[in-house]
Parts: sequence; structure tokens; C-alpha cells
Amino acid sequence: MKALLIGSVSAAQNALEDGLISNYDQYLTYVPGTAHYCRTQLGIECTDLNSYLTLNQQTETFLHIFPLFTEMLLDLDNTNVSVLKSFGSIPELNWYYTFRRDATFGYVGLLLFDSALRRYLAANQINHLSLYDSLAPFKPTILSDLRLMILRHVTAAAFVTFEAHHQKPTTIRRAINAALAKWLSRAKHIHTSLKYYGKLIRFILQAHFFTKASPAIFFDHLYELNYLPLGSVHKLSVPFAEFGTHIPAWLSPVKLRLPHQIPSSSIDLQKHSELPYAKQVADVLTNFFRDHIYEYDAALKYTKFLVEKHKIKIAVWGNSPCEISPRSVVIDYLRRLGVCVIGVQHGGDYGTLELYDTVHCQLDYLSCDKFLGYGSINLEAFYIPDTGFQTASMIATGSIKNYAISQISPTTKGCPLTCCFP
Repeated sequence: MKALLIGSVSAAQNALEDGLISNYDQYLTYVPGTAHYCRTQLGIECTDLNSYLTLNQQTETFLHIFPLFTEMLLDLDNTNVSVLKSFGSIPELNWYYTFRRDATFGYVGLLLFDSALRRYLAANQINHLSLYDSLAPFKPTILSDLRLMILRHVTAAAFVTFEAHHQKPTTIRRAINAALAKWLSRAKHIHTSLKYYGKLIRFILQAHFFTKASPAIFFDHLYELNYLPLGSVHKLSVPFAEFGTHIPAWLSPVKLRLPHQIPSSSIDLQKHSELPYAKQVADVLTNFFRDHIYEYDAALKYTKFLVEKHKIKIAVWGNSPCEISPRSVVIDYLRRLGVCVIGVQHGGDYGTLELYDTVHCQLDYLSCDKFLGYGSINLEAFYIPDTGFQTASMIATGSIKNYAISQISPTTKGCPLTCCFP
């Protein structure tokens, strides 16, 4: 039988317009919303690959991969640390550890895609599989581009022929959509560039004309810190370049490193034999640094200047620095300089399950020296990586936001409310 893999709602619409639907016996996707759309709006029965996975398998895969993948990140740091040091006075930092959340979840998603696809091919006696247009997931991750490689690998292993269909010559609708997408992309690039330059100007003003001693560094987004009565505390912030923002050479605060100066991912793959596609993943992560290293260099340079000029003793974040950004490396740098980093809880699911504790240990407790939580937390993580830091001291403060709201006098007037999220 022949099957057509559809990656998105728009791909399903275009495949129908191009007359491809009638050429296949089965249709499949890995996006539940696309399967629902095909069934209800296009009248096409589309198999969701997620139906070939169990909830237990997804949880068990994550629990198994989480420590193994983290150890690979730390191994990449140990292997490439000498080249990744940006300045002579900067200590050794956990650079690849910035991928601990997004790349880990993305990698688990790749393995589940691999498993579901193998089961589907075996259960349905498929001898030919076609991909229409692209494999762009609903929410792309840094490892999303590896899906096509996995698709080719799995079909070859199952002796299933594979081909990729591209869209036919564009219709007026598609041409308009493509033009709008291109315009929005350019507008977003201009917006992020201007936003960064605005932050840079504010940084220069506060760094050179701020006269008070020992201010604190606050990291966006503040969340519950917005409700903290800071009074006369002076706040400083480090301007992070958003990815894709190109800093002109004349505006660059540091000498930019060239791509060939960033290391190759030369780790011992035998140590990570339990991680399929480890080499390809390591290459993607290293190439990311080749493309974005100047943004990390700039943030570290700003931080170094602030700490030395203002004798910074305290830094505070209101949401964990676990996204792929310079913030993670900057906080690592601050702690190695002896700056006390304080983290503040802003949601639920802390101290409730061993799995949550393990995740929060990586995302929160290893990213600060003191953690202000809603209540007491007895850490029960099944895995704590060796990052060079101890887990944070837990301090039960209650919710800063709820306390601030409780001090407001009652009123019968309507007011907007924010939703509590886990």
C-alpha cells in the first residue's frame, strides 16, 4: 500500500488541490489537529501517528532519556570548553547546558516519532511512503530538521520506498500567503533588531550614568517579582540579543568570533551509545553556537561590565533560565563570580511528584543559589547532574503575588483577573 505523510493543515489543503489525495491508500500525520482537520473539514480519514504510542511509553522514554541526554550536554561542554571561553577573564561555563530543556524535549519527540513511524509501517504493510511539502512541526524545536533524516532512515530500514512531493506551481492564494509570510518575517526581524538596540541604549545610559552603589540585576520576565515592594532598590538588566538579530560590526561591544573558531562536536560517541542519532544532534547544537555565539559573547561582556562597575552582589529571576538563550550562560557566569542568584516560583507542580522535582531541579534549582517557593519543598529528584553547582536552598515565602493582592482593600468594582497556570 501507498501512504502520504502530511505535516500540517495547509499541506493537507495544498495536497488536495494538487490532486495527490486520490493517488494514495492511506494518509497520516503526527499532528493531532491536522488529523482532526482532515477528517472533519476535508472528509479524509487521516491516521495520527501518536495513536501508535502509549502514555506510559512517552513518560518512560522521557525518564530514560533525560539523564542520558543531559550527560551528553555536559560532555560537550567538557570537550569544547577551552574554545567556547569567550574572554581570557571568563571562567569555564556550562554552554551546552542551555539546551537542557528545549533540546531534551525535542530529542524525546524525535525518538517517539521514530518509534511511532516504525510501528505504523509494520502494522499496515506499507511499501511506499511519500512526504508532501515539509515536516515542519506545529511547534518547531532546535532539532526539528532531523525529522526528515529519521524519516529516510526508518523507511530504508523497513524496505519502504520514499519520496518527497513538492508543491505544484503556486496558485494566487499560495503566492499571496508566501508574500505575506516573507513580509512578516522581515517585519519581525526589524522589530527584534530595534528592540535589541533600544535595550542596548538603555543599558549604556544606566551603566555609565547610574551612580548608586550595589544595585541588583533583574532578569525578564519578572512574573511575581512585579508584585515585590522593591522600594529604593535599583534594578539593572542585561540586554540580550534576540536570536536572528544581526548586530552591526560598528555597534558590536566585543570582537565577534568567526564560525570556524567554534569547535566541532568531537565527543566520544561510544559513551553515548544509548542515544540514537547522538552525532547528528551534537552537530546541530554545535552549529547553533556557530550561528549565535556573538549574542552570548555580547551578553557576557555586558554582564562583566555591570558586575565590575557596580559591584553587583545579587541577581534575581522570576522564571527559570531554561530556554535556549544567553540568559542561562549569564546566570552561570554570575554564580561563578560569587553573585547570589535568587529564583522565584511563579507556577504550580513544585514538590509534588518525583518526576516534576527532577525536571525542576534541572530548570530551576540548579540555576540559582536560593529559591523562593510557595511552600516547603523536600527535593526528591531521581537524577541531579554535576554542573559544578549545588541545588538551591529552598525558602518558603508563599506567593508574592497573592500576598500583594491580599493587601488591597476589598471593592465591589469589577477588575481583570489573571489565570493561574501550572
